[in-house]
Amino acid sequence: MRSSLIPILQEVQTEVGYLPSEAIMAISRYLKIPEAEIYGVMFLPFHFAEAAANRLTNPVSDPISKIPEFKVCAVSVKKIGKTEGLR
Repeated sequence: MRSSLIPILQEVQTEVGYLPSEAIMAISRYLKIPEAEIYGVMFLPFHFAEAAANRLTNPVSDPISKIPEFKVCAVSVKKIGKTEGLR
């Protein structure tokens, strides 16, 4: 069930525009994982040029396959104001 976390978070974020605490509590109960584990997750798609995660993290790739490494890093997220009209 833990593997369902990212798709569920993405769906709620798409529907609501953010992750309300009520949703975090419901997801925690549904997946049977602590809320703290949900609050500790940040996801950024990097499969497309317009979502260039390598520019925000490190650009390291596997030397043999040339596939970008799995990105794990510390983040700081801040609300910057209205996001209406942004995509």
